[in-house]
Amino acid sequence: MEKVLIAGWVGLIGFAAVAKPLFFEPFDYGAGGKISLQKGGVGFAGHWSDKSGTKGDIYAGWSGLTFGEMPVSGIAMTMDMAANQANDGINIVRPVGTALESGSLWVSFLYKFDGDSSVAFVNQLQTFVRLQSKGDKTIRFRMRANSLDSGGIAVRQSGAKGNEGSWPEPSLADGNVYLLIAEFPELGTVEGGAPSLWSFSEAGYAALKKKSGSVSREDLTAHCVSRAVGAQAPATVKADDFITVGVWAREANTAVAITYDELRGGTELADVLKF
Repeated sequence: MEKVLIAGWVGLIGFAAVAKPLFFEPFDYGAGGKISLQKGGVGFAGHWSDKSGTKGDIYAGWSGLTFGEMPVSGIAMTMDMAANQANDGINIVRPVGTALESGSLWVSFLYKFDGDSSVAFVNQLQTFVRLQSKGDKTIRFRMRANSLDSGGIAVRQSGAKGNEGSWPEPSLADGNVYLLIAEFPELGTVEGGAPSLWSFSEAGYAALKKKSGSVSREDLTAHCVSRAVGAQAPATVKADDFITVGVWAREANTAVAITYDELRGGTELADVLKF
């Protein structure tokens, strides 16, 4: 079983793991205020900027998301979309500022869907967190909490659409809060790695918390709601890449609110899974 250190000592090796996150955004801003131009959190190279469609608003919510006993900041980011035309969406971007050319990139965030949960509505919608190239906007890494046509989660490493892996059921579009954790492995290698995206309910998170000292990838899979695995592909994080958070709808007259919170990035699971 492959172990991923969360905290404390590794008895057989005899050293302590020190988490060094790449970035952390708790969205702890004034309730009701715009997210655009905000520059809180750590590990970023600039402020948030709107790159949104014609209809919608992106603001700090009146309260943050809660998730069992997970430590949270108290405020979250809500994306309130009311698109009156097809193929429209809203999103917001921020420069990452740190290159990562080896090892793994781990990302996590809390997620909540508020809207029509019917299959027809959910399947024409996509919600996403992704890292992109500044120059040509190529997608390097993408995590979908709601995937177009399936309504489930999906993950991709590199810009090729054929590399995306998805898991259609269950949908996370049910009004509950979920924790999503992604690993993008073997960065900087010729062949690259196959990324994974796990989703967790509060019960799954509580089960992971009961583990003493370390959590394995097998543990993540055993206690998740769903897991998507993408195709193997080479990739790296560049210093001028930016992170994009958004929602997009294929059909007109789409109204939905998506809330994101506790956005974390790091090189170890310990950086993004907090107890």
